[in-house]
Amino acid sequence: MIPHDPAFCFIDRLLDPARLGVTDTPAGARLRPSQINVNAGQYQSPYTLAFDFDWATLTHGLEKPPFAHWREQGREPAFARGPHDWFAPSAYARAHAHPAHGPLPRHYPPSRPPAGIERHRHDAWRAQRLLAVAAAMVGYGWRQHLTPDWNPDAAWFARFGLPADPGQGVSGGAYVAWLYNYALGIQLELDVAAQSRARHVHAPTVGRLTIQRVADARCSYRQLRQQLRPGDVLYLAEGYARQDIRRRLDADDPPPASHALLWLGEVGQAPAGVPLVSDSHAANWLRDTYGSFIPSGVQLRPFYDAAPGSDLRRCCPPGAQSAYFEQFLWASRLLPDVVESEPVGIVEEWLEVAMFAG
Repeated sequence: MIPHDPAFCFIDRLLDPARLGVTDTPAGARLRPSQINVNAGQYQSPYTLAFDFDWATLTHGLEKPPFAHWREQGREPAFARGPHDWFAPSAYARAHAHPAHGPLPRHYPPSRPPAGIERHRHDAWRAQRLLAVAAAMVGYGWRQHLTPDWNPDAAWFARFGLPADPGQGVSGGAYVAWLYNYALGIQLELDVAAQSRARHVHAPTVGRLTIQRVADARCSYRQLRQQLRPGDVLYLAEGYARQDIRRRLDADDPPPASHALLWLGEVGQAPAGVPLVSDSHAANWLRDTYGSFIPSGVQLRPFYDAAPGSDLRRCCPPGAQSAYFEQFLWASRLLPDVVESEPVGIVEEWLEVAMFAG
């Protein structure tokens, strides 16, 4: 019997601040991710997320359909009926989808800041809403799945002669795509290499938006930190040395991206000011700032400096401490500044964005 219901659901945690461990303060919501890990054993994250908005403002509208229930995560029409379709081979044939990766995710409608938020703060709200959804997903496993609450067992994969990949979770590129889709209604490519190469992205009711490439491996660590903002997507070329990545960028022949991270910026609070990212990774070799191994799957992880003696490198195993920075390829931004004007609706507002491909 294939289990249909997920063992847990980020939506329940997202809509229940107490369960998530959120504290609303006059300055905004505060969250310690150690309180929301569900599949990470006894690991206690040392990191805090500090938002500029209260939790109700960040999650505005997510209590309504189609956001409010995991059964609506599948893409219409092939996967619209929840588990009935998610475990039907005929649905995969109709959608040209692969049963090893689960149902294609639905296209969520765009989100708009609630009334009362000043126009100049709309982009900050979008970025922090994205990170709030990321916080609710801490503890999901790393899986080659596209929809986080698809919950197959080993029998499903055996039916197709596939390697077993049971349980809930998402891969790195699918995780970033899911966050932008669910939180903001922006559809990214699900394949991480294709996602990283894209110069435009589709947002319902808005049309095509230009992706701005804001930094690449030719930047120093200091320059990179200065360039990035919360919600930026960082792509890694795993298996390539930093000098090789730089050389190939100079030759206009970049290596393929193999992993994606979400930059937390000032929202992420870490000892010694180490910057944080959110991602779903299969490896469990990276240590946090206090030396504890971080479990695989969706977690907050440090983005360490590669320079000797910096960012508390002593907390990490030899050769692993700066792997994210050493394998950094480039960073993309989908949340640029909005030109000030009178409020005219989400379509006009997003079309007024001044964007360029760097």
